[in-house]
Amino acid sequence: MSGGAVFLFVRNSLAILALSFVLGEIVLGIVNVFFPNPIFYDDSYNQFRVKPNSKFYGFQVNSLGFLDTEFGDKDENCVRIAALGDSFGFGVVPYEFNHLTLLEQRLSAGGACVEVHNMGIPRTGPREHLALLVNEGFDLEPEIVLL
Repeated sequence: MSGGAVFLFVRNSLAILALSFVLGEIVLGIVNVFFPNPIFYDDSYNQFRVKPNSKFYGFQVNSLGFLDTEFGDKDENCVRIAALGDSFGFGVVPYEFNHLTLLEQRLSAGGACVEVHNMGIPRTGPREHLALLVNEGFDLEPEIVLL
């Protein structure tokens, strides 16, 4: 092979490699839009939110993707608590054994109307909790925010 042929071979090989890499990135980006996967970087707190209306330990996750019953309209006679957290708040146990479910039951046991809305999302931290509170939590009009 002459020097010119080697140069053309290397140039064409690098061009094919670069084009393959770019096309691969585009295809993976499109796939991630339709089938989100934690392997791909996402700075949103939604990256690890559970799929809405899915089942978790046999419990129906609500339509917002939280391990709780549906969040209803605000009752002025009830104290509403928005509970933010990571996997501990979300609860890696069945719904009836989650500490936030038990808290709501115990606070309501004396006849008081207390709603504890579990807004826990696994693998989140203070930055994501603040974003969740601002973007979704304040819409619930809670009297108390529990972190």
